[in-house]
Amino acid sequence: MTVSQAPTTVFRHFGNVDLSEERSEFVRAQGVLCQLTQNFHEWQLPVESCLREVYGRAGSRRFWELECSQPISLWRFVRLLTVTLEPPEFSNSGRPDLEMQARDLAIRDALIAAYQADRANRSIFAGDLSSLETAQYGHQLQPELKVHVRTAAECLLRMPKLSDLVPASLSAFLTKPRPLAEANDEIIVAALRQVYSEGDAPNVKHAYERATVVLNEEGYRATKARIQTIAERPEFANKRGRPGVRKTLQTSKK
Repeated sequence: MTVSQAPTTVFRHFGNVDLSEERSEFVRAQGVLCQLTQNFHEWQLPVESCLREVYGRAGSRRFWELECSQPISLWRFVRLLTVTLEPPEFSNSGRPDLEMQARDLAIRDALIAAYQADRANRSIFAGDLSSLETAQYGHQLQPELKVHVRTAAECLLRMPKLSDLVPASLSAFLTKPRPLAEANDEIIVAALRQVYSEGDAPNVKHAYERATVVLNEEGYRATKARIQTIAERPEFANKRGRPGVRKTLQTSKK
């Protein structure tokens, strides 16, 4: 299946893995890595498209935000970088399995090189570091070793020979905040619908505040006047609270 042929739902519900928002972030994280690994072998979708299927417009930024929130296993770190590097020419060779092995080993070797270059880089790791003192090759690192994703990626980015091992999406997440794009009316309406679907429907003032949070999380911005003007549309008339009153089930019956 080529990228152009792949349906947008193939990633979120590939196989029996449910990655919907109802699942806990821990369960989703495990499923996402499984999906990315499958995607690596079959090249169904670009990585960013895969992550947007799960996390919406926030896409890779939300993905890396979660992965950087706590140390992860060495195996998971290596596999994450391997499957989120966009495909080079090998994707047409029919041997992604060999490329995966090569990338895995290269990333493990890079971690050893970073540690040996400067012992201060021990901050990349957590747990038992004894194997770092004796390992000559990446496959000799103990699987119990844990890695701080942000620290490790920042270290590799500082080393010209190793920086190519950091996926572009992770590099962008670490190096600069995402600029907010101007939201069109359709995007603002979608944000307001999300706000009003939460049950405790706000008045126009509070709708602006909450819609702004939703828009910013998805990489957008809009002026207060635009959001409030759209919030006053007939579509939201029966959902808004009165000025100064937050509409609830009780107040709506009065």
